Amino acid sequence: PLPNDAYEQALQLDQFKVWPEARQVMAAHRAHVIVAFLGDPKDAEGNLNAAGKVTLVAGALADLLPAVAVISTEGRTIVQPRRFATLASQLAKMTVPLEFWTSTAFFRGHPTTDGRDTVGAMTLGLRPFIGRELEFVPAPVPLRDLAQRVFAGAQYLILNGPVIKDG
Repeated sequence: PLPNDAYEQALQLDQFKVWPEARQVMAAHRAHVIVAFLGDPKDAEGNLNAAGKVTLVAGALADLLPAVAVISTEGRTIVQPRRFATLASQLAKMTVPLEFWTSTAFFRGHPTTDGRDTVGAMTLGLRPFIGRELEFVPAPVPLRDLAQRVFAGAQYLILNGPVIKDG
């Protein structure tokens, strides 16, 4: 069986309870297959290509084998096999399977001086594509708006590489 620490963080990051039964499903699994890209991509385009290949192979294996879950240790995600097939097929449309490649941790910040709640976010899984993760400092914005910004920014950066510079 896959060690618990290989997927525990993915379970904890499922803040929106996309797959509430994941913990019980993983407790009963008996074996695992590791799919990885052998080599060292030198740039963002190489990393995107490698991630696409790994995703397609993992999707094929999840379809052929009696898979109970597909896990990304880099993005700290856990996905049901039937959901993963949909995500992998996004590659044919030049859409990033963001839900598998990355995860986002949302957190509350300190209230503003006028008492408004603030929310921030941090990505996990962008490092292979752009060399870093992103952190959105807490701001008084609705969670939905922040999530849209994070997801759109992550997708843009994965497809275009590290085009945003410090400062």
